[in-house]
Amino acid sequence: MIRFFDRDKETGNSKVFYHLINGDYAAALDLLKKSYEGKDIPDDYYFLMGGILRKINDFEGALQIQKNLFTAEKIYPNNIVAHELVANLIALGKDKEAVNFISDFLRKEDDQKLKDILPYLLYTIEDFETAAEHFKKMNNPVMVSYCYYQEALKLGGMDSEFSSYLLKSLKYNNKLRSARFDLAGYYFLNGKNGKGLDLLIEVIYEDLIKSLDDLYYIRDKFKTYADLLQFERLIDKKVNENSSNPFYYIYLSEEALSNGDLEKGKDILITYSNNHYTPKVILKYYAKLLGDQFLANTFMNEHIYQCYNCKATFINFFSICPSCRYVDTISVH
Repeated sequence: MIRFFDRDKETGNSKVFYHLINGDYAAALDLLKKSYEGKDIPDDYYFLMGGILRKINDFEGALQIQKNLFTAEKIYPNNIVAHELVANLIALGKDKEAVNFISDFLRKEDDQKLKDILPYLLYTIEDFETAAEHFKKMNNPVMVSYCYYQEALKLGGMDSEFSSYLLKSLKYNNKLRSARFDLAGYYFLNGKNGKGLDLLIEVIYEDLIKSLDDLYYIRDKFKTYADLLQFERLIDKKVNENSSNPFYYIYLSEEALSNGDLEKGKDILITYSNNHYTPKVILKYYAKLLGDQFLANTFMNEHIYQCYNCKATFINFFSICPSCRYVDTISVH
């Protein structure tokens, strides 16, 4: 247990905690340094100094203190020091070093917090295979799926190994839209057009459409490998079922607009807005149909996509969040 201060022996250091309580970390640090200038600072105060350095964003200084404490003969390496050390490594972007430290530590001691952190760090440093094994132990199938999908992307090819990772990914999360699109692309490339179309039909049936480009991609595949009318019937069916996905309505309004039927295009979007929460992307298209350029530009410049994991917002759609690198977590906002 970390001892903060002993009133009988070190009453002067009570001022340090007064500064800490009041959030004056620089004053607390300065007082600590002056109190032990030229002396050996007790381990608990040395540890406290590391915490203060972290508070003022001196992560390198804090890290050095924790490394010294961790290797010192006078103090037994404990979980509290390990947690602080790992936190500072992450703050400094030294994720590989953090992975190595945690792996070594867990060989000697059991610590649930470090066990929980490790797979996410492995994911960050792109050791997806190892991360997947840890996420399986944590019973986190979504992250297992992300790992296998990222491993497929690392291969960068369209061979059987690429498809096997995509199939593994979908095994753990069959709603992973990006994996379905990439697997469909693999099937089309290898002449398995029926399998490719089946995957894309499932994307529509399960409301996994995340952008207008998704629909245009699927339409092009139906136009090339099947009957375009079948695709149109799928979209009409989703709209007739009162789907809350805005992109079916945007697609139909765009089609109406391209055929010169402005009123139909408006009616489609009005129907959606009357039945569902209206995302900014709908308002943008509605403004476009009204011919109000100022309003259209206003909505065009709004952040209309958001990642539900890290809450970052973007003007454009991404399959993999540029902020947290989670897959298929961005949706229309």
